[in-house]
Amino acid sequence: MESVREAQKKDQLKRTLIFYIALFVGFALVGILVPDNPDEFGILTCIPAAFMIFFIFKTKRIIEGLTLAVLLCCIMVHKQNFIIEFANIAQTTMMDEDIAFLIIVCGLMGSLVAVIEKNGGGLAFGKFVASKAKSEKTALFGTMLCSALFSMDDYLSSLTSGIAMTPVTDRYRVPREMTSYVIDTTAAPVTVLNPISTWAVFIGGLMVANGLAEEGQQLTTYMKTVPFNFYAISTLVVLVLVILGVIPKFGPMKKAYERVAPAVLWHLRDLKRSTFVPAKKW
Repeated sequence: MESVREAQKKDQLKRTLIFYIALFVGFALVGILVPDNPDEFGILTCIPAAFMIFFIFKTKRIIEGLTLAVLLCCIMVHKQNFIIEFANIAQTTMMDEDIAFLIIVCGLMGSLVAVIEKNGGGLAFGKFVASKAKSEKTALFGTMLCSALFSMDDYLSSLTSGIAMTPVTDRYRVPREMTSYVIDTTAAPVTVLNPISTWAVFIGGLMVANGLAEEGQQLTTYMKTVPFNFYAISTLVVLVLVILGVIPKFGPMKKAYERVAPAVLWHLRDLKRSTFVPAKKW
């Protein structure tokens, strides 16, 4: 068995090396064939974007796809000096205050979510909702409530709600696509409508910078705009109608429900150990 695994690892490593060698040969050809003057690129400027979209959809590796697309841009524009320019771009980006703040916040947020997961906070809330949830609809409304409670930041809301509520919705044969839709569709709109959220602080800062609010009054001004945030409000209304079944499921969501219909659900006493075993690939 070990020898088979080692052979599989070596084969996978070989395939990966061949893939990246071919990829960088292709990058080099693009760099050679495109004009030296970027103003003459024309439609060729779409090459990095097209590559990025194709790579991400094919491999599901988003960060790698974005990084390779930037590298391809550097090769097209700077030719043989692409390594130096790529390093300069990376350094300039990492030295930006907003980027540094974003990295720190997301890192601390991930740590907070890990603590919540380890100390059982998310699981406890999930158990509480599970004790009240008697159907798919109540489980989804509980998921919506959980996401709204963590609306200080949409990232925090999505991460925490996913940990806490996925086992609950699994018990009622709710496809993961629907759970994801409810969590994500609640997280961003509620965060935008929440005057003490990170979005409110960010938008308030933009208001001050553009002369739409006085310094120190940005949150008050922002709160006055909340009733006119029709996108966020209408998104939440549509979500409620979807959960209630007023708006029927269609397209990929309908197929997701059809996929999990014959699933086998093992009800275990401990919600943390609940296992969802579908008839087909999840």
